Amino acid sequence: MNKVILCFCCALFLMGNASAEENNLLTNPSFEIDKDANGIPDGWEFDVKAWTGSKGEINWKKGSGRSGDYSVNISITNDVGSMGVRSLIIPVKPNTTYRVSGWLKSEFSEWKKERSAYFSLNGYKDGKFVKENGYTNAVQLSSEWKEYAVEFSTGTSFDGLVISANLFGSGSIWIDDFSCVEKVEAKP
Repeated sequence: MNKVILCFCCALFLMGNASAEENNLLTNPSFEIDKDANGIPDGWEFDVKAWTGSKGEINWKKGSGRSGDYSVNISITNDVGSMGVRSLIIPVKPNTTYRVSGWLKSEFSEWKKERSAYFSLNGYKDGKFVKENGYTNAVQLSSEWKEYAVEFSTGTSFDGLVISANLFGSGSIWIDDFSCVEKVEAKP
């Protein structure tokens, strides 16, 4: 009898995890797939932002993932400008609350206040940029993987969302396991 209960509990746990993954709106949230072999994970774009004066590179790295084989690494070699990785536009519902999260770790030779990383959320309507919808505060970076999250509501002004992770100033960050899920209110 105890074995049956244990198996049932394990099955419920696995179904719950599968359900959470199925509800993630992002394509390739852990950067594991690159079908066109261009070195950029499917569903994502690298944003070098050369106009900011940054020098460095963005790489899709094997053997560096938090949960799988891959992650994205952003390295800037000067203290000027920024670089990031961003999702392609994902469809969202009006007047709906979402939770966006992702995992980061970092490597800095020394901490300076002009070095930071954050997630940003940008709203789109009919495929065109409408407004910056929000962002996390500069995250306190760590050499260990750490999850960061932000919740936001869409309102009526946009029907698409782009999520990005950005690095400002010299150093390196690794990014993995993004999630964008509709927040469902618990029913009493």
